Amino acid sequence: MNNKKFKEQLVLAKKQGLELDARIERKTVNGLPGMFATEHIPADTLIAAYPHRSQIPLLSDFPYPDTASFTFKYIHAAALELTKGPASKHYDILMSLETMIEIKNHCCYFYTDKDLQLIRQLNPVLARNIDEANHKVKIRVDALKKIDPELNENIIIRVILNIFSRSYGGFGFAAVLDAFNHSDEKGSLVNGLSGEKEYISIQSAQSYERGDQIFISYDTKDMYAHAISYNYFDPSGMHFIDYGARIVQTATSPIEKRTLQHTASLYKITAKEFSGVIQYSAKDQQLFMQEAQPSDKLIEYVRNNCFQSEQELSSGKCTDLSFDTRMGQVLDDMLAANHVDDFELSDIPKKLHRFYHLLHKEKQILLANKQWLEEHKR
Repeated sequence: MNNKKFKEQLVLAKKQGLELDARIERKTVNGLPGMFATEHIPADTLIAAYPHRSQIPLLSDFPYPDTASFTFKYIHAAALELTKGPASKHYDILMSLETMIEIKNHCCYFYTDKDLQLIRQLNPVLARNIDEANHKVKIRVDALKKIDPELNENIIIRVILNIFSRSYGGFGFAAVLDAFNHSDEKGSLVNGLSGEKEYISIQSAQSYERGDQIFISYDTKDMYAHAISYNYFDPSGMHFIDYGARIVQTATSPIEKRTLQHTASLYKITAKEFSGVIQYSAKDQQLFMQEAQPSDKLIEYVRNNCFQSEQELSSGKCTDLSFDTRMGQVLDDMLAANHVDDFELSDIPKKLHRFYHLLHKEKQILLANKQWLEEHKR
């Protein structure tokens, strides 16, 4: 959205109850639009807020399946509003959505088979994550077409892909608030998403001076998911590898199944069984490989999950050797899947550059975590 269109959106959003600190302006620096302070803004200042009452409402009388989630219903409601164009009373929200032309230029959903094959050569695990994300989009598109056949498929796709990149979980789209760029280090969290307050809002996490860019934080997310969902990757930013999202463990032997039982007694585990073989992972547990070392939560999780003997399992304590072995195996497997050093940037189409930079960053993180492991072996 250019700055002229943003000013039009700002007028509409304020009529809907948007509050935006007068010391903030949107401008473009080095080709990237963002929100900037025009004068000093103290920390803990309410800098932006959008009311729940102005959100696109769900259709309370539509015969959704019992299993339909909030997000599914919201996508449907937003798609119906989008068909109205400027006549929608929620047009201030809809103005934020990227167009299909913009989406097709950078979204993984529109990658060709040749694009995906190149990504598989770079890293098959990354390619699998992209395939899974695209499959989820396709499932939702098909489900929405089934319940509302008159909806245009391109509108459904446009809303879904914007949901991934621009919406706030449990709330949906919010006019103007999505104009703030992301930073894990400098960003402020968005509050009030669950409806406990009348507004969703941004409270400044730090003070700002004239010319400073003001950021929000999308919260910690696996670097693959970040690049796939948000359609960009900043190598200079802070990034994370989510162990729970990446690592799927298998339990076949008695000790492996008892290890799973022990782990499930301490953590939320997602498990599936196929012909007596159990595959499981610890998703949504904040188990991160950080840029220099594993998080404390990840260290604790692995120590509760790396039993190599009945004696260890019975005591409930893994030895240091078992911990070192498990972490080393995981890091070596991830490094072995990363083939970015086999390519030059010139080998990669421009639309895939973010994944090339991502894989270089991933390798740096993995090597740093491997170094930490070597330095902390006992």
